[in-house]
Amino acid sequence: MTRKLCIPFILLYVILIVACTPIKKANEFYSTGQYELAIEQCRAALSADSTNILAYTLAGQSWLALRQSDSALVYFIKGINLDSANSICNERIAAIHVQAGDELLAARSYNKAIEKYRLALQYRANDNTVQEKIGDALYQSGSLDQALHIFSAIHNYSDSVRIQSKVQEIRSTQNTADNYIKIGRDHYNSKKYDAAKQQFSKALEIVPDNREAKYFIHMTKAMPLYRKATVASLWDAIAEFGLAAAINPESGEPHYFMAMAYNKKDKDEYSNAISEFELAIQVEPDGPYAAESAKKIAELKARRKKMQDFLSR
Repeated sequence: MTRKLCIPFILLYVILIVACTPIKKANEFYSTGQYELAIEQCRAALSADSTNILAYTLAGQSWLALRQSDSALVYFIKGINLDSANSICNERIAAIHVQAGDELLAARSYNKAIEKYRLALQYRANDNTVQEKIGDALYQSGSLDQALHIFSAIHNYSDSVRIQSKVQEIRSTQNTADNYIKIGRDHYNSKKYDAAKQQFSKALEIVPDNREAKYFIHMTKAMPLYRKATVASLWDAIAEFGLAAAINPESGEPHYFMAMAYNKKDKDEYSNAISEFELAIQVEPDGPYAAESAKKIAELKARRKKMQDFLSR
């Protein structure tokens, strides 16, 4: 008889203990909007058991309710470190990064917004909504090729019509820029550098990351300076040719004209001119300036040897 009475007493004791645990209290505080008190109870629970995932999750939720996302992240990440598959922590971390990305995008901080969206994808893998946000940020920043790649890679999207509309808009913009570039190249080949520069500038206004337009902007600045042929203008031309070469390292053209500018600036300066002619051949061995560069190298080396032989007498 005594034994039968003892069992329910023990169960009642356990229930009372559980009811008084910090997590139980934290839940009660959280449900009534007392988030600071909920956090205190979560900390108490973690002091007793540092592996209590529920405490980390509830503390993170409480910090979120207080609009303290940085503090919330600390707890959610600790929860993830204990259980990488914790869906609540993963989702909350992703949501925090997405919100931060949205705020940065609205402020036109495109690169920082993209960083936040990519962080979100680490916790919400292959999420089409986040991928689209990255595409939007790239598009708004002028990185049309990258945006097109992102949009084109989105599969089974719930609103494919919207994505296709964005893809068509990007392609239309690129086509417009390509037309400006075509006209600009025609002017450039006719040595109408100011007119060419205007067309390339129009292309860059709508596609700021267009490499070809950037390249020709520097070339259209450099060529009039090269033709002016004063020492100061030749130095400025060399600088512009160098910028063009950095943008399009596959082109021998800027190296050829850089070499010519060095030679124009100082007929007895051989090293830089020869080096640039050699680069023109190296980067574009079958290009339009390769044969002429080889000829110029031979001429400069012959002249240099003649000068050295004369001085050594």
